[in-house]
Amino acid sequence: MNRTSPFQGRVRIIGVVRNRGTDAYQSRANQQIIYLYEQVPGGRAQLVAQQSFQNLAVGQEVTVMFERPWNVSSPAEGEFPPSYVLAIGYEPDIRIDGNPNNDDCCLDNNRLERSGAEIKALFR
Repeated sequence: MNRTSPFQGRVRIIGVVRNRGTDAYQSRANQQIIYLYEQVPGGRAQLVAQQSFQNLAVGQEVTVMFERPWNVSSPAEGEFPPSYVLAIGYEPDIRIDGNPNNDDCCLDNNRLERSGAEIKALFR
């Protein structure tokens, strides 16, 4: 966050996908993409950034970033701040491509949401 006044600044939302497994993740180009969405309360999620990736060695990361102004004295960011969702999207045939090096063994960790309240708290 880069504060420009007591109530305003620029925030940078960074999504990180890391291979936390014990084997390298290997796939073909364009078989998976990381998506970063901004979710306004009561509204539809809007895609704000995306990054495709191919192979990830053990411990290797791929990131996606979005930067925007933030004003905690406004209703849009103060009272009803947006949340951010990081999700991995896979090509539909990735499960049947015969490549065990790109099998996702834990589908529960393919999506992460951070509340806008966490960003708002940075201004305290």
